[in-house]
Amino acid sequence: MIGLIGGIFGAFSAIVFIQLIHWAGSIRQLSPWWIFTLPFSGMLIRYGYLRYGKGILEAPTLAISVFLTHLGGGSAGREGAIIHLARILSTFTGKFLNFEERKSRKLIIASIGSGFGASLGAPFAGLIFGFEVNRHPFLRPMTVLHSIIASLIASTLFRWSGLLPFRLPEFVVPDYSPTVFALTAVVGILFGFMTVIYHALKRKWEERLSLHSPLLAGFIGGGILFTLFCVFNLKSYQGLGEDGILMAQRQIMPLSEAFRKLVLTVVTLGSGFQGGEFFPLGYIGSALGSSFGFIHASSAVLYSSIGFVAIYAAATGTPIAGTLLACELFGWKILPYAACALFLADRIHKRLSFKSGQDS
Repeated sequence: MIGLIGGIFGAFSAIVFIQLIHWAGSIRQLSPWWIFTLPFSGMLIRYGYLRYGKGILEAPTLAISVFLTHLGGGSAGREGAIIHLARILSTFTGKFLNFEERKSRKLIIASIGSGFGASLGAPFAGLIFGFEVNRHPFLRPMTVLHSIIASLIASTLFRWSGLLPFRLPEFVVPDYSPTVFALTAVVGILFGFMTVIYHALKRKWEERLSLHSPLLAGFIGGGILFTLFCVFNLKSYQGLGEDGILMAQRQIMPLSEAFRKLVLTVVTLGSGFQGGEFFPLGYIGSALGSSFGFIHASSAVLYSSIGFVAIYAAATGTPIAGTLLACELFGWKILPYAACALFLADRIHKRLSFKSGQDS
């Protein structure tokens, strides 16, 4: 039963938010004036979480918040919202059905993993993600079985919905060589440093806004985001950033692309806007990896592809799921390169984040 419920919750969460964000983006494209809603959306989102941010009402609050974020063009993702909704539904169901704690935890793992995997068209990665992000031991046979069933159900329901997961163009993974492995290790370390920078900036921004009342903080955050988009002509970085990710696959991008998206994502998510981190961090990683192509142009698409998953995997502490995701998206030949970069990025992030936590 846990696998069935988890798969339904995972698929439902993925379908709801992918469709919701698509609607918001379509409406935004019809008129540039929606960007003016950002300061007021920031206030409304903050108010919604203050008033309705706990219990089952958190679910509609999250949905409205994600819609408003993408309607105004905030630099946010969707997988975080999918995971969050799956967790809310699973927690509420566990309480409603009087599940013991272990059973509720199994349901959460199954629903989160199946939703993540279904949204990206990567069921194996989703299966592992549910365990890894919840810091749950992998070798629990019944939990694994529930998660497998949930992943199969969620993937099937998602396909039936008619929605398609985001896909990057196919490319030929370079043959294995010491040079490419060495450069992959270097770029993996850079991904780790970028993850540290992202979390440090986001934490500082949140601390700065916390000096104000929640509603004022939301207004200020939205106002600054609006200013960045309009005054500095950064409207092309709105939303998920799918076009920028695809562009990084086709050409070598300047390093400034990664830092522009980084700043906008920090301001968006640090101000309380909702949606998640996967696609913004995927954009940052793709642009950073692509820019490394100035050193080794023939492998630029490889570094960009690994970057698409590396920074998010390091940020969430899920290098195994991230490596599997790279394999499901780009083919299994990428496995050694992806594992090298992702585990180095994860190690750098954990080491430097731990030290900065001690210093603070």
